[in-house]
Amino acid sequence: MTLGLGEPPQALWWQPVLANRVYDHLRSALPGEGVGLLATVAAGKGRRVVGFYPGINTDSGITRFTMDPVGVLAAFDHMERRGWSFGATVHSHPTSSATPSVTDLREAFYPDALLVIVSLSGPTPEARAWWVAAESPLEVPIRWVTGQDV
Repeated sequence: MTLGLGEPPQALWWQPVLANRVYDHLRSALPGEGVGLLATVAAGKGRRVVGFYPGINTDSGITRFTMDPVGVLAAFDHMERRGWSFGATVHSHPTSSATPSVTDLREAFYPDALLVIVSLSGPTPEARAWWVAAESPLEVPIRWVTGQDV
């Protein structure tokens, strides 16, 4: 299993049905931040989301998250057995935009993986993906796809 991506992908390809599972999990953590991991596979010069691992935020806060380490290790083990890569940490911002906070950047423990932030502050979730290994965060476009199309 590859931890991280090495360089920023040109796009993150994501099926809406899988994104909706992520949104449901993140909403279930309200009023705190929700957290999870995304497994990906290569898709040209981008990455395609193939799995979601819901996590438990051990911080239970509205401005920070820490995913339970037992859940992280179990997710990494499952990804490795499937031949998938750890592509992104995903978490919610319950009351703010889907941009990385100072805390998000300071605590990006896997900077080669994407940081997907979902804002739950509006009527519908807004997901944005960020490459944070660079000097300043670089947004990676999310491309919504159906089936296996990329």
